[in-house]
Amino acid sequence: MMSSLATALPPQLAIADYLAQGGYDRHLRQLRAALAAEQQRARRLIERHFPAGTRVTRPAGGYFLWLELPAAVDALALHH
Repeated sequence: MMSSLATALPPQLAIADYLAQGGYDRHLRQLRAALAAEQQRARRLIERHFPAGTRVTRPAGGYFLWLELPAAVDALALHH
């Protein structure tokens, strides 16, 4: 019963050391840089391949892009 009431100590110590040594901060910096690069790549591909007049958001945070297609574009046909 005692061993099932709490998590194991070695994983807790390993995680505490990882956090104390800045591992998580490094991971987040690398992840943010990778996501920003992917977002830029997606924007370039949208500009190149989507119909003229397509508008793309520039999010202040996060990495999701919202598109506004020109009124003449049938979004369902574009999807297919």
